[in-house]
Amino acid sequence: MTASSNPITAAFLTIACGFAAPLASAQPQALFADDFETLNADNWYLMQRPWRVAAPGECGAASGMAVSNDPATCSYDAGMPYSSTLMSKPFVLSGSPPFTLRFEHMLDLDQADAAGDKAYFSIVRSVPPSAIFLGSWDVDDDTGAPMLFSHSFDWGWEGSQVTLQWNFHADGERDHGQGWFIDNVLVTNSGGWSDLGNGLAGAAGMPVLTGTGTLESGADTSLELAGAHPSAGAMIVVGLDQLGAACKGGLMVPSLDLLIPLATDGAGSLELNFSFPAGTAAGTQLYVQCWIQDPSNPLGWAASNALQAVTS
Repeated sequence: MTASSNPITAAFLTIACGFAAPLASAQPQALFADDFETLNADNWYLMQRPWRVAAPGECGAASGMAVSNDPATCSYDAGMPYSSTLMSKPFVLSGSPPFTLRFEHMLDLDQADAAGDKAYFSIVRSVPPSAIFLGSWDVDDDTGAPMLFSHSFDWGWEGSQVTLQWNFHADGERDHGQGWFIDNVLVTNSGGWSDLGNGLAGAAGMPVLTGTGTLESGADTSLELAGAHPSAGAMIVVGLDQLGAACKGGLMVPSLDLLIPLATDGAGSLELNFSFPAGTAAGTQLYVQCWIQDPSNPLGWAASNALQAVTS
């Protein structure tokens, strides 16, 4: 039986679509974020003394911040030279590059003798092991004003597990400043799976379509639908562009480039597993939506939210 002779496909192709309207594109996704208003243990693998989270107004902290000082003295003096590390827990650079990393920071070093006091920032990949130093600061950067560090990168690390590391080195010579302050750490990608909304509720409520996978060439990928009419014909629509056309009381988001007839199970769910073909170019955009036969709607169909996928 050909796709066009499939009864679900035949029913689906009777859908009449109206005018097209522009829709939103994929937005960057946050992969790691912390504003230090509280200590989020899920984010941090190592907070080596004197690194800690200071409350707003404590020892020079303008808000909740990670600081490298002793709360008893509000200084980074330990009476000897030392190095201390603030290290995030590993997270994955998922979605599409370039990735953007940013944080706010401020230095308060001992102006009398801070020649050996240094602050370093790096990002470290787990496998294969690799570290890239992205910034270093010393007494010349101690202006008493907050600084914004922002860096976008595309090193071929997408899908890799990484950690962020701030290293503070004190030379042990009259270290009476308040040290290094870190705040509002954020790492984002340039897209990946993005929910574009525009679903049409049915008898069981709004069907929800989710996508999982790194969106890399050859990588395992999954589409899962939940909350649809049970034991019903369904059509996954895949497009290389947006159609954005009014259809059956809802909005047909993808262009009709590929139609995949399926059916929901008794719980109103379905799953489609596949791999992107080898050689799929990074940055390829796909739009996906699932339409489900639903007799409770006047025009006989319900629709999931639409997804935009940007390959890595």
